[in-house]
Amino acid sequence: MGKEKILSASRIKTLEGCSWKYWCEYHNNYPESSNPGSARGTACHLVLEVLLNERHKKYINKILKAGTIEVVPSICRLVKKSLTRDGYLNDENYNWCDEWILCGLNLDFLGEDIKGEIKEPEKHFVLESKNPKFKIRGYIDKPVEFENGVKMVDYKTTKEIFPAKEIEYNVQALAYLLAAKELWPDLEKFSLEFQFLKFPETPIIEITATDDELEGFKYYLEHVYAIINNFSEEDAHRNFSKNNPWPKDDEGFKGPLACGYGKYPGHIKPKTGLPYWVCDHKWAYDYWVLLDEGGKVIKAVKDEKKLEGLEGIVEKRHYEGCPVHQPDWNLKKQDIAKGKPVADVGDDVGKAKIVDNFDF
Repeated sequence: MGKEKILSASRIKTLEGCSWKYWCEYHNNYPESSNPGSARGTACHLVLEVLLNERHKKYINKILKAGTIEVVPSICRLVKKSLTRDGYLNDENYNWCDEWILCGLNLDFLGEDIKGEIKEPEKHFVLESKNPKFKIRGYIDKPVEFENGVKMVDYKTTKEIFPAKEIEYNVQALAYLLAAKELWPDLEKFSLEFQFLKFPETPIIEITATDDELEGFKYYLEHVYAIINNFSEEDAHRNFSKNNPWPKDDEGFKGPLACGYGKYPGHIKPKTGLPYWVCDHKWAYDYWVLLDEGGKVIKAVKDEKKLEGLEGIVEKRHYEGCPVHQPDWNLKKQDIAKGKPVADVGDDVGKAKIVDNFDF
């Protein structure tokens, strides 16, 4: 079986959504592209964690009173440094971070409304069970302990609030609630509060679970744990996002939607002049890896410059693209070579055969 693979909410969600994406990111460690959304999320999480430090709590009321982080230069620098590191420092991204941090601070940031105490921000956990057998890890952004209970806060900077189906069954919530019962065995009340910082009018979704629901979830974790620890390239071809149905309005970002609308590499939106978003692993690309003396990959990137100054051997590699999208692209290239206008290149080509999905 090799080295044990440990579950996480993001790992499970990736596997549920697309077996090929899971193969690329968790088995082959192909590089993911950075994007402004993740850069903003990283900056906001960083600041909200820093402001829980005793030395920095003095800035909270100052920011709330002014309605902006601009009154605390050190926090402004922290946001700018984080955005710069990810390559997305501009006025728009900075202003979004300012607004979202303010939203987070306005949501009973210190747990005072429930007479709570935040003893360990960014609390890491590893939950292991022998029967049913699984191991799962995670990070709780902000556990607020109060009389007889714990409210776990998780910040979200996504474009949309979770749809109904994702609230009804949320792997992260169930995993964290299961872990909470182990982390705080003497307490009785547990909840996970998602705070959607982009939506200050309706930012909170709170999720709880019964003991029976959590007990059943353990067996699901056992099922997925067995899959990831015996995962092969054959398995990677079993559940392509493209081959699944288009999601309904209450089902969220899944199915072919998760592949992106781009019909070919570099496909530009006519209205904005910007490229369509696509899955990182939809099209072929070159990438670079940093290897140690034994040939083990330390880091993989799409921009060779990001490896400058690091110790190790740099090697250029090539990814061939997602198998179910390459027939489409190859036929489109033939159309383009024949002089057919790019805008007229069709979508209904190279349909891949659907194979058995995992039994989730």
